[in-house]
Amino acid sequence: MNSLKKWSKTITLVCVLCGVLFVSGCKKTEKKTSIESIQKEGELIVLTNATFPPYEFYSGEQIVGVDIDITKLLAERLGVKHKIVDMNFDGLLPALQNGKGHIVAAGVTLTPENENAFHPSMPYASSSQRILILKKHKEITSLGDLVNKKIGVAIGTTSYTFINNQLTEEPFKDTKTIIVTYQDIMAAVQSLVNGYVAAVILDGLPAAQITKKSEEFELLPQILGHESYVFLLPLNATSDLVDLLNIIIMGIKSDDTLDKIYENYMDKNDLKNNNK
Repeated sequence: MNSLKKWSKTITLVCVLCGVLFVSGCKKTEKKTSIESIQKEGELIVLTNATFPPYEFYSGEQIVGVDIDITKLLAERLGVKHKIVDMNFDGLLPALQNGKGHIVAAGVTLTPENENAFHPSMPYASSSQRILILKKHKEITSLGDLVNKKIGVAIGTTSYTFINNQLTEEPFKDTKTIIVTYQDIMAAVQSLVNGYVAAVILDGLPAAQITKKSEEFELLPQILGHESYVFLLPLNATSDLVDLLNIIIMGIKSDDTLDKIYENYMDKNDLKNNNK
């Protein structure tokens, strides 16, 4: 009887161990985003929001810009095609997390949240938060003049985060100031033209591009803050891919390649003033 019990226990233990090994063996290995995997796919899928000149915007039916040119250099180094997927800005990061693309190139600001959830590249550009108004509104000269007014911002941007934080501080605290959100910068600017908002808060270089296209706009001199732009790779990106992207960025910053890319889309003085 004791012998049968021992055999029974042994058989049960063996079955349990086999079950564990079977489950472990069947567990899927997490797919990595690597140089090899992208080369096998044959294309680099770039996620962007093409409403952000000079970084990404439409020229006719084609999406062009600084970010687009840099990611084309990455595609060339990988030896693959360059594919752009244009979508709303607030959908970019979820799309990258869900494997809908290989890289986000959309003037993304380096933040602690991005560093924890993705593999950011080294910074390739700097920017500043600015206030865009219509010239006819001479009474608006600084951020404080927007108290009790409607302010337009693109949702999910650092401009959105900035102005929402301001609502809890003086002079905006306990006022009737309203933040109006839009899917992209150009929608916010159109709302400014239509008189629905008193001002739009946005990044400096896109703001400078907008003022050059129409004399009805004015960019206030006040700088609300500085930030750095990065590209984002998914958290499962391998170190060889991250390193390759950073090598490309270091290379174009060390010679005159990045300057030439900027010159294709903007005035030198705008870039100089943005970096002050």
